[in-house]
This record gives sequence, C-alpha cells and structure tokens, in this order.
Amino acid sequence: MALYDELLWRDMIKDVSHEDKARDMLDNSKVTFYCGFDPTGESLTVGHLVQIVRMRLLQSYGHRAIALIGGATGLIGDPRQTSERKLLTLDASLENAKRIKRQLSNYLDPDHTVFVNNYDWTKDIDMIHLLRIMRKLFSINYMLAKDTVQQRLAIGISIPNFLYDLAVD
Repeated sequence: MALYDELLWRDMIKDVSHEDKARDMLDNSKVTFYCGFDPTGESLTVGHLVQIVRMRLLQSYGHRAIALIGGATGLIGDPRQTSERKLLTLDASLENAKRIKRQLSNYLDPDHTVFVNNYDWTKDIDMIHLLRIMRKLFSINYMLAKDTVQQRLAIGISIPNFLYDLAVD
C-alpha cells in the first residue's frame, strides 16, 4: 500500500490543501517533516503514542523526521481550553527536554531523525527585537481570531498564553 493511502486508511490525514501534490511527495519523494513535543512533563505519555507511530511509519518509507522539543514554548504555556500549563523553571524545562529526547531516541530511527530544541535558537532574542518583529507581522485581530484564544477568552487568558501562537506559527 502506498504511504498516502496508508495514512488515509489510518485516519492520519485531516486537512490537505493540494492532495495530489501531497500524495506525490509522500509516495514518490523523500520529505522532511517535524513533530513537536512539549517538555512540561518529565516523560512521554500514552498521548504521544500516535505521534511516535506516525513518525515511525513515515520513517519506514524513508522520510526524515525532525523531533522538535519545545524547550522555549514549554516555558511560555499554551492556550489550553480549560487551564494554563504549569509554569516550569528553565532548568526543569531543559531537563524534561533531555529526558524526552532520550526516550524518543528509543523509538525513532536514528539515521532518519534530527532532534532540535526551540530553546536553542530563541534563548538570545531580546524583548525589543521581538516586539519590533511582531509589530509588523501580527495584529490583535489575527490573534483574537485563533480558536484556542477564543475558547479561553470567557474564562481568562494570560499574556504569555495569548502570545503562545506567535511562538509556534
């Protein structure tokens, strides 16, 4: 079975803007894809299983994975529907990221996996620089239109959670 058809069969494809192109790339090329992991917890959970299975499946067809561990975004928090993420110290976030990387290494093909931590490329960005970039690229209307933000407005949302999507977009 071709990879695209197997992903459909497993109900692992939701929205595709150019289905023919996606099918061709997955079935006839070697692509690089990424999957993100939140270091809020010290360990992977059963909730990560679908992501890991999907990554292994793509790797079995020769595709390359980037396992992105959110050491920076994990410090910010995300706009969950019910509550805010537990605020970690930098040391705890980085230690959790190391543990998760070590665990993922047991399941992903080392020859087809690149591990990255977004803390590594964001740690030196200062607030002035960030605000100068954001003022040109994002509007309040853009942020308010996000479903995750809309769902939290009624119960309250902190500034870091409101801005979380800027870190991941």
